[in-house]
Amino acid sequence: MRVSLDNRLQFILRVILQQAPVDFVCVYGYSHDVDQLDLYATTQPELPVELSNWLHDHLDALEQFPLILSGNGWCSSALLYPVGVFDRTVCLLALFSEQPGALTSQHIDMLQDPVELIHAILENRYLAERLITTEAIANTAQAIASNPSPQNIVNVLRDYLFDTHIASCLIGFFGPVDQEHEYLEIAASWSRYQGSGLGVGQRISLADYPMLFNELNETHMLVRYDSQHLTAIEPFRLAVNHDVQAFAVLLLRSEARNLGVIVITTDQHHEFSAHEIRTYQIVSEFLTISTLAAALKQQADFVQQGRAALLDAVTDGVVMVLPDPTCSVLTVNSRFFDLFDVEPRALHGISFWELLTYTRIPPSQQRDLIEIWQAVQPNSIASGEIRLTNTAGQSVEIQWYTAPVYKDGVIIGRIYTFHNITPERTAERLRSELLSRISHELRTPLTSIRGFAEFILEAHDGDELPPLAREYTEIIHKSALHLNKVFTDIIDLSRANVGEVSLYITPTDVTRLIKDTISRLNPQLKEKQQQIKLTMPENLPLMMLDADRIGQVLSNLLTNAIKYSPPQKHIFVDVTYAQNTTQLPASMPLALRPPCLVVRVVDQGEGLTPDDVEKIFLPFYRTNAARRDQVEGAGLGLAIAHTLIQLHQGCIWAEPATKHTPGGRFFFVVPVN
Repeated sequence: MRVSLDNRLQFILRVILQQAPVDFVCVYGYSHDVDQLDLYATTQPELPVELSNWLHDHLDALEQFPLILSGNGWCSSALLYPVGVFDRTVCLLALFSEQPGALTSQHIDMLQDPVELIHAILENRYLAERLITTEAIANTAQAIASNPSPQNIVNVLRDYLFDTHIASCLIGFFGPVDQEHEYLEIAASWSRYQGSGLGVGQRISLADYPMLFNELNETHMLVRYDSQHLTAIEPFRLAVNHDVQAFAVLLLRSEARNLGVIVITTDQHHEFSAHEIRTYQIVSEFLTISTLAAALKQQADFVQQGRAALLDAVTDGVVMVLPDPTCSVLTVNSRFFDLFDVEPRALHGISFWELLTYTRIPPSQQRDLIEIWQAVQPNSIASGEIRLTNTAGQSVEIQWYTAPVYKDGVIIGRIYTFHNITPERTAERLRSELLSRISHELRTPLTSIRGFAEFILEAHDGDELPPLAREYTEIIHKSALHLNKVFTDIIDLSRANVGEVSLYITPTDVTRLIKDTISRLNPQLKEKQQQIKLTMPENLPLMMLDADRIGQVLSNLLTNAIKYSPPQKHIFVDVTYAQNTTQLPASMPLALRPPCLVVRVVDQGEGLTPDDVEKIFLPFYRTNAARRDQVEGAGLGLAIAHTLIQLHQGCIWAEPATKHTPGGRFFFVVPVN
């Protein structure tokens, strides 16, 4: 690592000694980084003991050099001349005479040629040292990066960086700061005498050596050469285990806390040069970064393992993707693999759409899912169901849900959950079958009751039937019709919930469908003297949907509007064809891909409360106003409408009444492509 000074430097000093009225000449290397002077060459075999301190006292005046000084004894007359390399003072030429006034400004001019020669020699030395050091540090960094374990770091320093005078090295890390007694634990070591690993695991209590560690905390580096200060190596004696003649301790420190130390020792008298210390400082800074990186990676691995364990404990399949166009997979839990019969594999970074190809979801459903998921807006949620056949040939029904993941208000990904609803659907089918059988058994006598009531009313169309008997017979007939509708609704809802209702998607004339549905409700409208105000574009295109089911949904909404609106009021129906997302209602709870049919039904009744809006589509739910006013109905119409719209992969919702938007407000949107 070190480059010997050229003999020409010593020759130049002898020439200066002959030409100038001086007693001795010295050349010192100077490091700004560590504020240290290193003797490069001198014409005096034994220098004054106080010379080094005397020079340090004048370092603050470097800006004023060359500088002529006067004093007593060996420094009665002195000339200090800086030598710069690449705009940095790296050398100090010092001339001393015991004769007062011997050195004057004319000697400064005389030194220009020798100084230029010294400059050339030092520049070559500086470049050579930097080249060798840079190469050594680069090799060290590369080797450490490939294997950042503490023992490998020590071995790499030994192989790439240390000169022959280095006898041992160790790395220690401080224990947790929340420990009652803080300590430093030896993590790696090497000694020329004992090899590697000596003293590893030894814990050194910081409380036993307060002066050492306090000074290290203040200065970040300790360098000792003289025997009276070498006792400071005592805490590391077990790992060093040789006669120490000099040592350096460098603190590995981040902004937050002290991480550890690196200790370097020699077994021969040696004064660490400024360049050498600076090299070790660079290495210690790199080791600090490496240590922090290793700690952060360990922490990240721990967090990742915790997240993985948490996700694997979830009974639903979970996939988290990044918010990029391909939806790169970030996390997949083990339940997802079990649910879809996928062999566990490294899926990190692949596209979510590619992940679907590994599942047993039929290709047609895969395409539909991709279209639905790609249409979901970044800040929207969505849900749906998947049907597939597992490896055992059994039908599996899975409910999926997706929502954005936020951090500090910014979307950082999207999560998909998959829940096996096969048991629930099986139970619902059994319940549906039971309800169908019960309804069938009840509808048979109910049909007879209705038929006999109609027969009595038709057979006694005149005055033959007493008024009271006619009134009671009409009540029987009306109740039979109501019960028949309730049974029909229950059966329809049960069948729809278990997936037994099929849609017949055909090109549909929506204009005709809307008008026909409204026409069928004219008797009810006339009875309450109400009118429907229809707003609908002309020349609507044919749309792909189940005309009967969409007509049933609209009929249910309009029937409710008629019931809950006061007499002689208007009901508003708005129909639009949304060809892009900007034409869709802003309050729509799910994201759908246009083109879509959008229908809004608004009445002039009391409207819904926010609590009603959350529950209005639940089976048998009735608002407080409906119960108070004894409005006829079982609370099934909206539940059926909700199920039918879901079958169309659309959405239906209501808005609460406000001061600016009174009345009942219902919307449904269905894709029609």
